[in-house]
Amino acid sequence: MDPFSLDISQAAGRTRLAVRGEIDMDSAPQLLEAIVLAHQTVGGDVTLDLRDVTFMDSRGLAAMITAHRQLAREQARLRLLNPCPAVAAVLEITGVGPLFDVEPVGSGSIG
Repeated sequence: MDPFSLDISQAAGRTRLAVRGEIDMDSAPQLLEAIVLAHQTVGGDVTLDLRDVTFMDSRGLAAMITAHRQLAREQARLRLLNPCPAVAAVLEITGVGPLFDVEPVGSGSIG
């Protein structure tokens, strides 16, 4: 089990959350709260860097969809950067990938 953690950085009025470990029923509420708080604090889009995520279940996906909807109501986007294979598979299998701006592995920008 990989412990969940978040590192938050800001640049040019945008927020990037680097996520590590497992996004599951225990950590999904924390992720959702961090996304919403980042948007409320800085405004604009929020980018999740998912390169170091080792697992994501349906609760993690639900948290990301909820965050997407909350940000969209305020004309902002939830962007996904570097989705690891575990996250990419969940997005593809469920068909929700098009909800998000997804930047592939190897992309390094937060904007």
